[in-house]
Amino acid sequence: MSLKRSCRWDRFEKWFVPEYEGSMQTKGLAYGLKLSLPVIIFYVIWTIIKILTKQVIYYPPDFEAIIKGMRPGISEEIAFRGIAVALLLRRYRKPENIWVPVIFTSVFFGLTHLTNISEPDDLLPVVVTTVFAIVFGIVFGVIYVMCGSVWPTAIVHSLYDINLICMENTETALEKLVLVDVTGMTLMMIGFLIFLLRNKTKAVALWNTKWHNELTDR
Repeated sequence: MSLKRSCRWDRFEKWFVPEYEGSMQTKGLAYGLKLSLPVIIFYVIWTIIKILTKQVIYYPPDFEAIIKGMRPGISEEIAFRGIAVALLLRRYRKPENIWVPVIFTSVFFGLTHLTNISEPDDLLPVVVTTVFAIVFGIVFGVIYVMCGSVWPTAIVHSLYDINLICMENTETALEKLVLVDVTGMTLMMIGFLIFLLRNKTKAVALWNTKWHNELTDR
């Protein structure tokens, strides 16, 4: 077996056995959902306001909407949080750089939304969506780093997408709706980052345990 192939197999083993506890277990689910409450409360209240002020038409979720919402919610969280953040946390597990995996993966997550550009006129809304996805990703990244399970962010992400699918914007001030969404999530992002930095020792202790104290930055 070549050295290059051996290194690839070594990385495979590092991910699956036995050093890494994994992110798909339900341990940390309750704490992660508790951390997600600000996001849930914001969007529940904001959705109710939009419905009552007739800024959106809301359709009850059907089976198709649920499947469409769950598909990206689960797959994106597993890919960008459950795998990408976890792999980076093999290296960046010191208190002073615990934020690095969260920011890096969130920026990459946001940039993937640039692929939605099909015409020049689509540039502004796609850029806004990209910025929103980066902010969204940072919030979810902090939740994941603090709880160690991907399920809380997968559940909340799915609920958000399902809710979005069920809403149809009316022609009354769409820009204001987007502004409130982006502003609200940006303020939460700042709060979540401050929370992470204040609890960085706790986060590092969690991930040292999940990786069985196998430090890779030595």
